[in-house]
Amino acid sequence: MRAAGKSCGSGAMTEPERMRRCLVRQLIRWRVERNAEAIEAMRRSPGYESLKSEAEKQWNAGNRGEHGKWIE
Repeated sequence: MRAAGKSCGSGAMTEPERMRRCLVRQLIRWRVERNAEAIEAMRRSPGYESLKSEAEKQWNAGNRGEHGKWIE
């Protein structure tokens, strides 16, 4: 588990993986904020179902979208 506040780009993470984690965290933040409009817009994007699945796993593990937080 990464500590909250650590950069999401630290370590040997690839740029696509870093971006994916950032998108998942954004989706979680919108869920916390109950931002249905933003979530609806993201639903129309390719790859949404995969991001949603990963966001649900992170949510269930306790991640609420804090910057740099990722639960393995």
